[in-house]
Amino acid sequence: IETLDARWLARDGAGRDVAGMMQRAATWRRRHYDIGINFEPDIRSNILLAAARPAWTAGYASAGGGPLLDLALDYDPGSHTSDNARRLAAAVFESPLADLPGPLLAISDEHRQRARSIVGAARHPLVAMHVSGGRPVKQWDPQRFGDVARKLAATRGATILLTGSEGDRALVARVKAVLPESAVIAVANGVDLLTLAALLDQSDLLVTGDTGPMHLAHAVGTPVVAVFGPSDPVRYAPRGPFDRVVRIDLPCAPCNRIRLPPARCQGKIPDCLALVSADSVFDAAAAVLDQCWSATPAR
Repeated sequence: IETLDARWLARDGAGRDVAGMMQRAATWRRRHYDIGINFEPDIRSNILLAAARPAWTAGYASAGGGPLLDLALDYDPGSHTSDNARRLAAAVFESPLADLPGPLLAISDEHRQRARSIVGAARHPLVAMHVSGGRPVKQWDPQRFGDVARKLAATRGATILLTGSEGDRALVARVKAVLPESAVIAVANGVDLLTLAALLDQSDLLVTGDTGPMHLAHAVGTPVVAVFGPSDPVRYAPRGPFDRVVRIDLPCAPCNRIRLPPARCQGKIPDCLALVSADSVFDAAAAVLDQCWSATPAR
C-alpha cells in the first residue's frame, strides 16, 4: 500500500511539488509492481499511477481517466465511498461483491498492549474525542467539544480520551483545560495509526468530526458520533448499528466542497458546522452510551 499527500489533496502545502510527485512515481516504477489499484476517483491520481507503470492497473474512469487504466469502472457519486471501493475490489479480484467484507481492521497484540499502557485502568465508559477537523472547513468549535466532554464526564462518569497529532496540541489543550484531571487522558504526540486504532478499539465511543479516526473507529467496531458539515454523510459517514451523524439541514449543505470550499467558507468554520450545537452532540453521544455501553464489556 502506497500513500501520499497529493498536491490536489494537500491541506497545508505538503505534497504541492509536482516534480516530487513524479519522483515518487519513479520510485514506484523501480519496484516493478504487478498490479496497481487506484481507489481515488481523480484523473490526476490515474496519471500518477500510469507514470508508475505497474504491469496492470485498475481504478475509476473519472474525468476521462479511463484510457489510462486496464480496468476502469464508473464511480457512483451517489453511493458510499466504501461501496465504490468494494465494487472496484470485486471487479479486480473477480469475486462476488457479497463475499467482500465491509471496513475491517484487526488489531495486533503489540498495538493493543501499547494502547493499554496509555489508557491504563481508566474508568469506563471511555469516550475518545478527536477534536481536530484537519482543515478549517471541517473544524467544529473546540469549545463545543469541551462542553460535550465536560457533560459526558459529569453525567455519565466518562473518562475522555483526547487524540490528535503533534499539530493538534493547542486544540487538545483547550478541551483538556475544561476537564478534571482525573477524567481526561490526552494523546497529542502523534502515535502511529495502528496504535490509534487500538486506542479507539479500547474506547466505548468516539466523538469526532468527519475525520480519518472516524473511519478507523468504524473499522474496529467502536460506535461513532460524527459532526458533519459540508461533507455528504451518504457518501462518507460511518454506517455501524450504533453510529450517529449530527448535522444541520441548510440549502447549501452538504456542498461536498472540501478541497475548494466556497469563498464565504474559506478559512473559517462554515455555517453548516457553526450551527451544530454542543447539546445536540451530547444528546447523540449520551443516547449511544445508554444504548450500547452496558452491552459492550471493556476490551
